[in-house]
Amino acid sequence: MKLFFQKYGSGPPVIILHGLFGSGDNWRSIGRSLADQFSIYLVDLRNHGRSPWHPDHTYPAMAGDVLELLDRQGIERAHIVGHSMGGKTAMYLALRHPHRVEKLIVVDIAPKKYDAIFGDIIKWLRSLPLYKLKSRTDALAYLLQFLPQKGIVQFLLKNLVRDGENWRWRVNLDAIEAHLGELNDWPDVGNARFEGPTLFVRGKQSNYIQPEDYPRIRHYFPKARFVTIANAGHWVHADQPEVFVRTVRYFLNK
Repeated sequence: MKLFFQKYGSGPPVIILHGLFGSGDNWRSIGRSLADQFSIYLVDLRNHGRSPWHPDHTYPAMAGDVLELLDRQGIERAHIVGHSMGGKTAMYLALRHPHRVEKLIVVDIAPKKYDAIFGDIIKWLRSLPLYKLKSRTDALAYLLQFLPQKGIVQFLLKNLVRDGENWRWRVNLDAIEAHLGELNDWPDVGNARFEGPTLFVRGKQSNYIQPEDYPRIRHYFPKARFVTIANAGHWVHADQPEVFVRTVRYFLNK
């Protein structure tokens, strides 16, 4: 699959993979901040952003798409940064194709199964009466009835686009809903390990990576290091962008 991406800067390639319901656009300010030193590729994963839709939405499929992007761009090895769903995709890619990954940065996700999440969000997004919408403000007011966190609703509504008089979702809700169990889970990687430099970045106010996850992480990534960023939740890069950029830059330059 030919993924959509935005490219900034020049230098060693850094591929950035967003989380569920996200897109490369969410990472634009981070990408521009790092573009003075690196070639930054902000990727829209399948069924998200401006990339094509496909009924298969699994980690092996997404990792395969990123591999194809590397091949198309003539990139032999790259630094890979992945957040949440993009972090699991990045881990799978590094474990299955370690020779293509220089350094790995995983943002606020662990290689484990999580309790079912996002099912309600998909239900609420589906219930939004697109045919009645006059503006994005209408959509915001509607979704705030179910999800009172305005920042999260605004993030989700970045997937709502207008085509002429009609509104539509850029994210493939059918494919995501069909594979939600697999997205919450961790795919089978056998005995694979990634021996390269690896950094796990967690938000202090997030519970996605716990200290009890460290042994499991080190099983797959023996050289894993851990950084906790204060005053940050699951969207670490959005909550503390300057600290996040400094952390990434320091690790990649070591």
